[in-house]
Amino acid sequence: MADLDLLSLADKAIRTGETEGLDVSKISKQCRYFHYCCDGFDDRGWGCGYRTVQSLCSYCSPGSVPSLVDIQNTLVLVNDKPKTFLQSKEWIGCVEASIVLDQLFSVSYFDHLLSYEFLLNF
Repeated sequence: MADLDLLSLADKAIRTGETEGLDVSKISKQCRYFHYCCDGFDDRGWGCGYRTVQSLCSYCSPGSVPSLVDIQNTLVLVNDKPKTFLQSKEWIGCVEASIVLDQLFSVSYFDHLLSYEFLLNF
């Protein structure tokens, strides 16, 4: 199964309704797909995590999608990233995405620990 073209299978299921042998999910409301350079900002090579956050935010609240700078600022405000992170081209991943979603929409799946020492003193 490692050689499957999952995007093609998903596309076929959407176009034809053929879902046998596929796990198919359908979202119940609109969400926008944000991609590199979609807003005129060139983030090729480092912006995929940010664009994923924007796509998820469009599902949570269509009229409230943060810019890449807003996402960076959120991570700095919660002390996840240093101030030097602002205006950088540093990647973000799933943990950072979860932090931003929690801050903007109270969508919390885990607690973010600022340090190992914090956990020891908890």
